[in-house]
Amino acid sequence: MSLERFLLTPHRGLHKLKDFPFCYAKAAEGLLKTKGGVLLLSGFYIWEARAFENDGLLASLLLWQVLKKWGRAVYFAAEPECLSLWQRYTGCKEEELFELPPGKTPKGAAQWVRSRQIEVAIAIERPGRTETGRYFNMKGEDITEFVGQGEELFQEVPVTIGIGDGGNELGLGNLKRWGGPPSLAAFPSTYPLLAGTSNWGGYGLVRALEIKLQKELLWSQEEETKVQKWLLRQGIVDGVLKIPSMSVDGIPWGEYQKRWSQAKQLAPLGEENVKTSRIFPFPSIRDEK
Repeated sequence: MSLERFLLTPHRGLHKLKDFPFCYAKAAEGLLKTKGGVLLLSGFYIWEARAFENDGLLASLLLWQVLKKWGRAVYFAAEPECLSLWQRYTGCKEEELFELPPGKTPKGAAQWVRSRQIEVAIAIERPGRTETGRYFNMKGEDITEFVGQGEELFQEVPVTIGIGDGGNELGLGNLKRWGGPPSLAAFPSTYPLLAGTSNWGGYGLVRALEIKLQKELLWSQEEETKVQKWLLRQGIVDGVLKIPSMSVDGIPWGEYQKRWSQAKQLAPLGEENVKTSRIFPFPSIRDEK
């Protein structure tokens, strides 16, 4: 079984889209072909909890570490509260951040992207605007007033990767032909990627990068747990339970990690015959948190 098929777990319903053509290896190859800056967009606001969820943020922080090790310039866009959290963890500079004001169209998006020579945008569990111009969560609730319009940045970048688990995320407009949910995001991406949780989708992209670069890039379970506990201390919640919890989308932490530990033994489509035994550690730049 391929990594793609294994990660399409049934709890979100995307496993029904078994014929949708997506490939982690192609997305990784598209990323590797570029040289410029990389923009990460994440942060899904859970309005009942008045907080952001951990799904998407964990994978975004891993991708930030991987891209920094690779020597790429990395930028991040989200609402002010999420930007503050990001800056506390990464220690990044103000010029590496773009604020998406809730319920408003951000100003200067095109100029900001051009001035930083951003060539790739990766949206992970980022709300996607529907054809009605509104944003919805998986329950069909209108969350437009809480969401900054990441599409204004996304559309300015030549190579885009959209990662999600429900179809209502930025970059998954490609699903329209395959019958996505009523809250389907309208904006497509160059490489749409699906998984049972958006974190797994981000990890799947990193797994594909590991194989292509023959470098060890993924977190250990202990490292991931450490980052999760740090997010909990910042008030980040489980998006389904709507409380700070050692879980992701209602999946208990042990079960969540077990599923990924099984998944990372698999190869993405197109990489089934690549030998991975020679993968060796990448020099670490991780800071203690």
